[in-house]
Amino acid sequence: MYRALPVILLLLVWFTIGCTMKSGDRCPEEMHYDPEARVCELCDTDQVWDDVNYVCVDTGGDADSDADGDGGADGGPPTGLGEPCDTDADCEGYEASMCAINPLTDEGQYCTLEDCVPADCPDGWQCCDCLAVSALESLACAMEADVSALEFGGCTCS
Repeated sequence: MYRALPVILLLLVWFTIGCTMKSGDRCPEEMHYDPEARVCELCDTDQVWDDVNYVCVDTGGDADSDADGDGGADGGPPTGLGEPCDTDADCEGYEASMCAINPLTDEGQYCTLEDCVPADCPDGWQCCDCLAVSALESLACAMEADVSALEFGGCTCS
């Protein structure tokens, strides 16, 4: 019985330290902790970590996402952003490759970025999470004029 006491104490200390560790200290510096899956994630060089949804998000090759304030694209906002569309096929070839429905009218659909983080959306646009209230399968940049209606409908925009 007494021979097992040091092992029991060691296990008790080990479990206590593991339970009190901060999320940010659980992974090496270049990795990010996903508390839902309880794993460390490593994003590719063309991805950034989304702290809200705990996923790596593509930046379209601009590894700094939007550090230069150009919507993730060098030289201006993402190509195709705001272009009128009826289906995703109309947005093909653009960086803004998803056709989003304008929530204010039955018309006025436009090409937008999907799987955005707030820094990906240029001035006049916000990244909106409507996953809980719509059939959208990803976050998307929305025109600021549409944000109030989206938030009223249950989306979260920033």
